[in-house]
Amino acid sequence: MQDIHFELWKSFRIFDGRASLRTWVYRIAHNTGASHMMKHKRGARRTYKTIEDIKELPDGSDMAAEFERADQRGQLMALITCLKPTDRQLITLYLEGMNAAEIGEIAGITSGAAATKIHRLKSKLSKLFNTGHSHDKR
Repeated sequence: MQDIHFELWKSFRIFDGRASLRTWVYRIAHNTGASHMMKHKRGARRTYKTIEDIKELPDGSDMAAEFERADQRGQLMALITCLKPTDRQLITLYLEGMNAAEIGEIAGITSGAAATKIHRLKSKLSKLFNTGHSHDKR
């Protein structure tokens, strides 16, 4: 969070109003967060949570379904991390609930191009997921 605030502060002098303030802040925050994750991903060790750290545990009524959903989310995230950085950004923004116009403004492309790319990425991820591929760097 401090890095995001710092980057916003550094960049404020070059804000020219071509995009809305909300979009500009979101783009800087997203890019700073993505850079931060990439730096720490290279050498980070996997940390495991204890049961006490987990805020929401399954209720146990259908543990098989809970485990299957968790496994599917993990598989999907593995596929997303194998995408090119620009594609990963687009699909991540889509999964965060943004529409094509907002995504296009943040990514610097038209809303039509964003919608097309998102549609293609969803198809690609669906195909990879359903065929059981763990990654595809193409």
